[in-house]
Amino acid sequence: MILYAVSLVTGTVGDSALAQAIVQTAVSLLSIAAGVGIAVWSFRRNRQSEHEQFVRDQKQAEWKEILGKFRSVGELYFPHIQNDEVNLPTLVQRFRGAHVSLDGLTEQYFFISEGLVPVSVQLGQLTYRLDMAIESLVNPRSAMRTENVAQEYSAICDEFRSIILEANRRARLDLKLPRNRWEIRVPSKHWDEQ
Repeated sequence: MILYAVSLVTGTVGDSALAQAIVQTAVSLLSIAAGVGIAVWSFRRNRQSEHEQFVRDQKQAEWKEILGKFRSVGELYFPHIQNDEVNLPTLVQRFRGAHVSLDGLTEQYFFISEGLVPVSVQLGQLTYRLDMAIESLVNPRSAMRTENVAQEYSAICDEFRSIILEANRRARLDLKLPRNRWEIRVPSKHWDEQ
């Protein structure tokens, strides 16, 4: 049937050898085109999945890094202390160190920047609160300097812990991890998830 159609097109009804050659060439070209098409489709699909895996790996690395920084800030500047252990110079030093460590911390991450927006807002509020606490502690006429130091320290620690928990929750959502599974476990002495 195909040979007859080719022979009609070429005008060579009696020359079946030429028609056979044309059909074989056409079939070869079609199979080559199909092979190239499959290869291009496969390459694009593979490239897309490799890109998705690359982005996921980068997000995971950035979440691990920022959660590690949060944990180290917590361990350095917000350790658990008793009310009678509050020392003004040490507290001012801790608050200043925490402020320097946290200020602008979330601005250096590219792949997780969208998931960090709420955490950034909370960190901005915490750094403002740290500024106000430092000002109050170094001002000799401040009422906080003598009365509410332990309460303020405790409130700031609680606020920082809530930021860590929110960052953990955001990381789980961003990486599409189940609630009971957490791949980015950052080792910690005192700052375990509650």
